[in-house]
Amino acid sequence: MYKNIVLAYDGSDSAEAALDHACDIAQSCGATVFVVNAYQSIPKIEGDEWVQKAIAAGTARGEKLVSDAMEKLRAAGVKTEGEVLEGPPARAILRVAKSRDADLIVMGNRGYNVFTEVFLGSVSLQVLTHCKIPVLILKA
Repeated sequence: MYKNIVLAYDGSDSAEAALDHACDIAQSCGATVFVVNAYQSIPKIEGDEWVQKAIAAGTARGEKLVSDAMEKLRAAGVKTEGEVLEGPPARAILRVAKSRDADLIVMGNRGYNVFTEVFLGSVSLQVLTHCKIPVLILKA
């Protein structure tokens, strides 16, 4: 039924639930899971060491999260790839879904960035609102 699944993963409890469901679905369909982690953009100021360190930390955290999720999927026999992107998470998830010809997005209902949710709306709501393919949203 599904061939390409995008898993939005930030390491939160609801993202862990999404990982488990994406794994189950992929196993039953033989689908590939594309693990995506996106961290909010940080304004780039030329020569500002703090900014460079913050970007490096966001990238390193994202790479670790994606690597851990991919390891779990591979251990379950699921084909997987991963991406870490800088920018608004909802846009990043939607871009990956489009570029990977996804037929399902799986994600948690709450992530770690509560500040962004309060002022900009939840990532899951933004994805659900702008997506043209099925979206499975899981609670922890």
